Amino acid sequence: MVRSVSKVPSLKEVQQRYRDKPVTFIAVHTGEGDVEGLAGRIKKYSEEQGWSWLHAIDEGTTASNSITCHAYGVSGFPTEIVIGADGRVSFNSNVPPPGLEDVVGKTEDEITPEGLKRMEVYMREQFKAAGINYPADDLPQEEQVKLMNRMGTFMLSREIDKALKGVAERRK
Repeated sequence: MVRSVSKVPSLKEVQQRYRDKPVTFIAVHTGEGDVEGLAGRIKKYSEEQGWSWLHAIDEGTTASNSITCHAYGVSGFPTEIVIGADGRVSFNSNVPPPGLEDVVGKTEDEITPEGLKRMEVYMREQFKAAGINYPADDLPQEEQVKLMNRMGTFMLSREIDKALKGVAERRK
C-alpha cells in the first residue's frame, strides 16, 4: 500500500496533464473481501487527496483471483496500463522492458553482474530522457520518492502520448 500511496502525486499529475485529451483514467481495486468497506475507504481517500478518477472494484479479493487483474496481466499494485483507442493494451508497467526480462523482479543477489549493468544503462537512459540526474542514492528518502514520482510521470506520459499519436495517425 505504501508504494501505491506514494505514486498518487504522479498519477494525479498525469491525470491533470491529459485533462483536455481523449484519455480516461480508471483505478481498479480488488475487493479485499469487504467491498462496502473498501468503497468507503476509497471514497474517503479520494476526497482527501482530491483524486477524481473513476474507481472500480473487481469481485476478486487479491491480484491472484481477480478477473480484471488476470485479464490485464496485473501481478502487483499499482500497475499502470494504457489501452489504445483500438481497445488493445499498448503498455503494461508489469511487463519488463525489452532486454531486461531476466532482470526485472529479481533481487540484486539474483541478478548477474551483466544483468545489473544492463539495468544500470537502461535506468541512466530513462532518467536522462526525463531530465533527471541519476543516480540519486545520496538524497534523503523523501527527495528520492519525489524523483521517482517525476520519473513515473515521465514514463507514463510517454506511453499515453504514444497511444494518442496512434489515434491521430489512424484518423489521417
